[in-house]
Amino acid sequence: MADDAQGLSSTAAWSATDGARRIGLVGCVKAKRDRPSLARDLYVSTLFEGRRDYVERSCSEWWILSAAHGLVDPATVLAPYNVTLKTMSPADRRAWAARVVAEIDRRVGITPGGVVELHAGREYCEFGLAEALQARGARIERPTAGLGIGQQLAFYAAARSEARPVSPDAEAVDAERRSAPDRRGDDLARLYDLLRLTADRTGGPRRLADCSASSGWPERGVYFFFEPGELRAANPDLRVVRVGTHSLVPSKSTLWSRLSSHQGNRGGSMPGGGNHRGSIFRLHVGAALLAAGDWDDTIGATWGIGSTSSRAVREAEYPLERAVSAHIGAMPLLWVGIDDPAGPDSDRGVVERGAIALLSGARVPSPDPPSPSWLGHHAQRPAIRGSGLWNVNHVDERYDPAFLDVLERWICS
Repeated sequence: MADDAQGLSSTAAWSATDGARRIGLVGCVKAKRDRPSLARDLYVSTLFEGRRDYVERSCSEWWILSAAHGLVDPATVLAPYNVTLKTMSPADRRAWAARVVAEIDRRVGITPGGVVELHAGREYCEFGLAEALQARGARIERPTAGLGIGQQLAFYAAARSEARPVSPDAEAVDAERRSAPDRRGDDLARLYDLLRLTADRTGGPRRLADCSASSGWPERGVYFFFEPGELRAANPDLRVVRVGTHSLVPSKSTLWSRLSSHQGNRGGSMPGGGNHRGSIFRLHVGAALLAAGDWDDTIGATWGIGSTSSRAVREAEYPLERAVSAHIGAMPLLWVGIDDPAGPDSDRGVVERGAIALLSGARVPSPDPPSPSWLGHHAQRPAIRGSGLWNVNHVDERYDPAFLDVLERWICS
């Protein structure tokens, strides 16, 4: 498939089911509601609604490109605003694109070989955004590039009339549901056996709250979080609720630097708090706590907004950050040192992607579903609620059992 699909017919777009991770980016529009609303509902134009409906069926996840706020989760509450890229200078558009790319790196991550669908005008796409995403290994698709407004509206109307999901392919999923249980059960058993071996070799799981930089971490690795009260169906063992690693592109990031961002602050002016703008795990847990509890509306209005914040905003969010630290800090974790170079073919990426896909209940129901009281049922992101994991990426992918051989090799090395 071409890097930039110009003016695809709706049939061609709907048939693009190659199994790659597919992220949708949707440009904002001028017409908005007159009151704060979920971002997915804030914009009131037929064009935006067509774009939204399209990516909700074609993509495993989607985000809004806001002229005022940058990269926005559709479940974030936004107040109406009057900012547009159309009146910005080229330099300002490039600065906006750089900000969005940084937020994508931090909050989303680009899977090399994955697809990014851009449903936005040229002022959003052609000032560094598409180029930067391609440089990270994404395949760019712009289904309506080069079309006038009327043609775009017709395109989305035709796509809506087909009313069938694109990713994942329904027939393939049905076949997987029929054939998967025996093999998947064996692979899950092997994964948990390998994690028990890891526990034996590392001295058992550690609670994140008890960890520090001096706890003897490998420089690079993959971590597995468990959650108190979340048990496997067949035995009383805790089930894995999150799998992760650190940067898969060359950087100074380490296993502990990623874990410490999830852990939060041990001291400083806001002890026990943290920075959910620097940890996607904290962001998701905090959003679920917000939905499940009785929190001040001012926290909900700023949670997850922007990559930085003022001290006044951080102070207002401090009680929720403390609650996030307490919840994540109580989780036991295991880790496996995988000391290979960062890159698209890194063994860390292979293990992370495979373990998430195997554990997830998003594509095929998991043998180890979450308990009725799991906090993740209150998560904003459907991928978390559907998968039973505090993960968004890879949850609807097919897993390749070969990742277990890679994991075993590193555990036993």
